[in-house]
Parts: sequence; C-alpha cells; structure tokens
Amino acid sequence: MYDSDWADDLGEEEYPEWTDEPDDDEVEVVACPHCGAEIYEEAEQCPVCEQYVTRSTSSNISWYWRATAAVLLVCFLYFLWSYLEPLW
Repeated sequence: MYDSDWADDLGEEEYPEWTDEPDDDEVEVVACPHCGAEIYEEAEQCPVCEQYVTRSTSSNISWYWRATAAVLLVCFLYFLWSYLEPLW
C-alpha cells in the first residue's frame, strides 16, 4: 500500500504523545493600546498604526496630576496646622 522507502523506523511505542496543551514556543498577542489591533507581545511598534508601544511599570497618572495632588496636600496640611495651632 505504501512504498517501503517512505516507512519510518519508529515503533508504536516510540511515537511522541499528542497533547492539546499549548506549546511554550507560541508567541502571544496583545491589543495595541493605540488602535486595538492584535500585535505580538514583544513588538516595539504596531504594524497597523505604526505607533510605538511602551510598557511602563508605573501607573498612567501623569507627573502633572501627581504634583498637583502633592501641592494640594501640603496646602491642606498647612491650613489644618494653622487652624489647630491656637487650640494647643
């Protein structure tokens, strides 16, 4: 039925077992933060919108909002201290 030149030399017990588990070599995809297209997880630039993908470990709060919150906190503590000082 088949040509013996093409027959493999592996016995029944030597064939690797087939599993449905994902391979570790598979490349994962994520959504582009700019256009939403699927891109490789390790991509530096989106091939669709051509925007660079940055991975920051800090939160998305800009320095401006953090500085504003710090100034407001200092002002609040100053006014609280000046209000409570005569009570001591």
